[in-house]
Amino acid sequence: MKFGLLSLKTQSGQPQKNLTQIKRCIGLYRNQCDVLCFGESFLNGYSSLVYDPKEDIDKLPTNDDNHIRLLQVWAHRYQIALSFGYLEKEDDKIYSSYMFIGDEGEIINNYRRLTPSFNSKDETYSHGQNIETFIYKDRKFVTLICEDLRKQAVLEEVKDLDSDVILWPIYMSSGEVFSEKSTHCVNELKPLVLMVNAFDEDAKGGVGVYLHGQLIKSLAENKEGIITVDDTHY
Repeated sequence: MKFGLLSLKTQSGQPQKNLTQIKRCIGLYRNQCDVLCFGESFLNGYSSLVYDPKEDIDKLPTNDDNHIRLLQVWAHRYQIALSFGYLEKEDDKIYSSYMFIGDEGEIINNYRRLTPSFNSKDETYSHGQNIETFIYKDRKFVTLICEDLRKQAVLEEVKDLDSDVILWPIYMSSGEVFSEKSTHCVNELKPLVLMVNAFDEDAKGGVGVYLHGQLIKSLAENKEGIITVDDTHY
């Protein structure tokens, strides 16, 4: 399976512009990749939150929002899987989520970040409860968002899952993405780990591919671009 990991600038609070970025990437890479992977909160931008619960709830998408449906249509039409971060609302709660849409347009997985990520203690700004694996084209996947993988209890659970691919979207400030403090958690992991940092006003991109705990491919911070990896080569 061929993965494309994209380091692209997000326009916070402007999901339509970010959708245009995704559509452009589909056009560029659909014949080279089976899955395109974007960073944490790519669709609407982490900085789009104003931390007024009513205002934030009103503007954020549900997991069956028109923006999501459009991505499902594109995935099916162009026969490419899409994985991306977004700020999701469900009822009166907001989550940092990461969705995987298969190449038939079906939602395969919608993971919600476990660890705190919001600058508010209001109960509106919530978090997920579970780690779930999913199967896509004979590969066993698991998603963890940013600090989730650095939490020792979560890391130990992940080691026991026998997954083939770990999707690891992150939101890290400039200069921290490839530091030992940030990446030490992958040292003990055998699966393919696909790390994609957000790229906005504070986070400055960066992509890393790890296998058996070793960095095998990377794209430096402050650069837009794509790293491709074919798991059949390892």
